[in-house]
Amino acid sequence: MDYEPWLERQRRFRLKALAQAPEAAGGRFRLCAGCGEVCLCHETACPNCGGQRIAWGVLPGGLQEAAGCIRCQKRFAGLKD
Repeated sequence: MDYEPWLERQRRFRLKALAQAPEAAGGRFRLCAGCGEVCLCHETACPNCGGQRIAWGVLPGGLQEAAGCIRCQKRFAGLKD
């Protein structure tokens, strides 16, 4: 499995979920303090680095900026193991 095609699918799924959240309209997202990954509401650990310091933050570019903050590297590595 290649990372780039997998990541594009993850981004589509996550952006669709984020677009339905009322907070996203104002550019508010749950962000990992360690790596800046955008996290979904149910995630207690960052899918990119595994950190647990997730808090609300603002991305002025909204969903377009959020797309660049979705990397999910730890989740992908877990799929390969």
